[in-house]
Amino acid sequence: MSSLFTPVEGSLWSQNIIWDHADEIEDEIPEEVESEVASEVASEVASEVASEVAEESGRSSCSRTSSRGSRRKSEESEKSVRGHSRRSHEEALKKEKKSEAFFEEELTKKEKANDALIEDLKKEEKANKSLREALTKEEKANKSLREALTKEEKANNSLREDLKKEKKAHAFFKEALEKQKRSKATLNDALEQERKQKHALEKSLKKMQVEMDLMKTEVADLKKSPNKTFHTGVT
Repeated sequence: MSSLFTPVEGSLWSQNIIWDHADEIEDEIPEEVESEVASEVASEVASEVASEVAEESGRSSCSRTSSRGSRRKSEESEKSVRGHSRRSHEEALKKEKKSEAFFEEELTKKEKANDALIEDLKKEEKANKSLREALTKEEKANKSLREALTKEEKANNSLREDLKKEKKAHAFFKEALEKQKRSKATLNDALEQERKQKHALEKSLKKMQVEMDLMKTEVADLKKSPNKTFHTGVT
């Protein structure tokens, strides 16, 4: 397992302590937060290791006979620690780059998703606009239809009024014809009565004419024969 910690100078024993502590800590830290806590944990571990190295250095200084060997061992340990520190730093940089690449990729995906969402929203907005236009047209058509129905209703009402007037006029004309028929019948009766009266008058005039003719004859006869009896009236 790669480490996030930067070792400090010290012996191989101190180096082993660093990696032991690093392994224990790294096992508990999630990978996504390693780059954020690396410096803080490294500082704490370095402090602990530094105190241990100081104690070992104190013990090694008590032995004068092994001072040169300890010095050489310390130099080798420092070289090893520095090399491992460089490798750890490189590993940390690689992880950081990977994290950056991951975040950039996620950001790109999110931007693409947002762009797709924006496009969907635009399409939905266009669809809603078309729907509103269609509803507006339908509303106008319904308004025109309502106006046409209103006009038709007015025309029907006017037609009904005209039919009522025509019906009244027809009834009036029918009544006038009935009156005319009754008047004509009355006139015919009057004419018939007048004809009868005229016929009776003509008959009476004829009778009077006969009587007058008879009287004239008798008067003439009397003039011719004075002793003849005079008769008046028609027998």
